[in-house]
Amino acid sequence: EEWTSRYPNIFVRERIGHSYEKRDIFAYRLSAKEPAGVGPRPQVLITALMHSREPASLTVVLYLVGHLLDLNSAGDPAAVYVVENRELWIVPFVNPDGYIANQRNPGRPVIRKNRRPTCNNTLNSGVDINRNFPIAWKKGRFSMCGEEYQGTEPFSEPETQALKGLCDRNAFKAAMNFHTFGSMLTHPYNFAASIAESHLKNVDDQAIYDELQRNFKFEKFGPAIKTVGYFAPGESDDWFYEAKGIIAMSPEVGPESGDFFPPQREISGIDSRNFARTMHLVRKAGLELSVTWRTLGVGRSGEPPKDFETLVLELRNSGMSASAGASLAVIISGVSMRVGFRAEGVAAENGPVPALVEDVSGMPALTFQVEPLPRRSRRSLQLRVDVTAAPDLRTLQLCALEAGSRICQCTPSASASATPQPKAVETFPVLRNGAASGSSEAEAPSRLCSHVAGDIAASPSPAPVGVVPVAEPEKQEASGEAPAGGAGAAPGTTEPTEVLAHSPREPQPSKGDAAPRGHPQRSGGVGRQVADAPVLRYVALAVFSALLLLLAL
Repeated sequence: EEWTSRYPNIFVRERIGHSYEKRDIFAYRLSAKEPAGVGPRPQVLITALMHSREPASLTVVLYLVGHLLDLNSAGDPAAVYVVENRELWIVPFVNPDGYIANQRNPGRPVIRKNRRPTCNNTLNSGVDINRNFPIAWKKGRFSMCGEEYQGTEPFSEPETQALKGLCDRNAFKAAMNFHTFGSMLTHPYNFAASIAESHLKNVDDQAIYDELQRNFKFEKFGPAIKTVGYFAPGESDDWFYEAKGIIAMSPEVGPESGDFFPPQREISGIDSRNFARTMHLVRKAGLELSVTWRTLGVGRSGEPPKDFETLVLELRNSGMSASAGASLAVIISGVSMRVGFRAEGVAAENGPVPALVEDVSGMPALTFQVEPLPRRSRRSLQLRVDVTAAPDLRTLQLCALEAGSRICQCTPSASASATPQPKAVETFPVLRNGAASGSSEAEAPSRLCSHVAGDIAASPSPAPVGVVPVAEPEKQEASGEAPAGGAGAAPGTTEPTEVLAHSPREPQPSKGDAAPRGHPQRSGGVGRQVADAPVLRYVALAVFSALLLLLAL
């Protein structure tokens, strides 16, 4: 309760129900106030103590909350990004009655279930909250004195009703239900009695779980039959996933040697490892951005003329939600001022993207805005550069800023590669009023972020141009991620996106200028598209302006 008093604007308690013995069950919402016009934030549910003899699950959740609040208060960019761009709901005590009963009997803290009297033996009484959900629930499957007694019907218990109500009132993208013990991560379908039956029908959902495991690195991973060796009908993750579409999972934390009560020396490591895992999931619930650069070569058929080289920038969103707001602002540094961004450069299938090559703290940078990146999608932009001044891809740095955010996402400096491998991003603060970022390494990307944020402020109603799926010239890499054209992607195959940029030495459109909507797709390659659309349009505009000037004279 101290945290709710210390951080009343971002940490709020809400009663969501009560236990069998009438104790309140609380959920805590951890999120900053939503800025106007951005829309709802991706929500993540985190629970502990569904089984009351698993206190290490509680320490993980309490550490998560306290450490995240402290980091946010200190201005840590990753923590600030989560607090301001996600909405966490934390239920630390799903089974308060069982937890209190174990505290009253510390010599035998063996109670797993809630406290409903179902058996003559008090210690064996109760309903297993994690078997009281509807998916594959079956009456009489377990003994009333057994550890997995499922109750008289689905949602017969007030504790499961509280979680159901919370899910009914929200739209969670992901859920983590912490348990102990053992280093394993279980996910649907846990009711399956065989590995073949446990496979998810949605291939992309399975890809999401696989991607999470590559980061989490649990020793065991998969449905219950594969990890713990038994099946679990009526389990919570199955209902969250099947009924609500939530990417739900149950980390079993703590070493096998620690049983349900690991030694005190193990707690710090358990908490810190799972803090990092949870933060990764929370980030992935929204935009999870990575960047790839590659070159298409010079003078190939259907490509730009031989004095230009085409760089392909791929923005990949591996997250469960689209980027926030009506546009995504992008700034690229390391582009030489001599680069041929004139009437060539960067354009979209439905028209050129207004873009500028500007000086940012003595560093040339290209800025533009595009429509939000859909969930689980890959989108490409083409940059046409003068081959005599083509930038080294290793020196390019990209920063992206979602609408309403104070935190920018940037590729690490000098980490871009000519090979088409996605590069993860790091978070950096947007500097305000020339303030220092606190680190010389962070200062450059933070200034880039501040610059692109200033562009957004100067043009509050941009007309961004959509990024479109790109057909890969080579075979798709076996990454397990959704291919372009998959979930959230526009159907069909279209040409890569190109951005129209202007050198500072040339006339520049105002930042509020919009590319025309519905520009028809043209054949004949990008070079022809640029030649017979943007150039002619600007020539016509120049002629029209000259006529107006003559009439005025």
